[in-house]
Amino acid sequence: MITLKTEPLEAESLTTQTALTEHVMKSTIPVLLLVFLLTACGSNGEAEYSEPHTYMEIEADQAHNARNSLDYYGTYSGVVPCADCAGIDTTVELLENDTFIFSVRYRGKEDDTVHRYEGEFTWNDAGNTVTLWGLEDRPDQFFVAENMLIQLDMDGNRITGEHADAYILEKEPDR
Repeated sequence: MITLKTEPLEAESLTTQTALTEHVMKSTIPVLLLVFLLTACGSNGEAEYSEPHTYMEIEADQAHNARNSLDYYGTYSGVVPCADCAGIDTTVELLENDTFIFSVRYRGKEDDTVHRYEGEFTWNDAGNTVTLWGLEDRPDQFFVAENMLIQLDMDGNRITGEHADAYILEKEPDR
């Protein structure tokens, strides 16, 4: 058990502490009042600046894009949503001569055929999206990301919403 000893403060010590406290209070109160008055009276509710703010413009690095920075050649696959079947097995192979092989199979359909399309692909000006030429009545644009292709809608826009991740085709390991 710990025992604390307390000793009564001497009268001189109490007098010194009281005087110090009174001095601090007397010098602090006027300073606080001055600060309050300056801030309350000097502002009309709008911030004023002595010099205009400048913002650094950030430009996209045009030298680096998917086309020249990623190892995009290879085979990508996934199962994308289907309105009237269990999903569409989708495979896109991007070849080094700027050609592609595109294959789809509709799950749960009586016709279990793999539909295969071949052709050339081109890049958009930004170097981040490929268009597979020759595909009819189906999305033909894919955003190229690290180890994945993201299927875009018929207008070339990113698919959003609850099932957006279902339109990602993942790159298969090199064989």
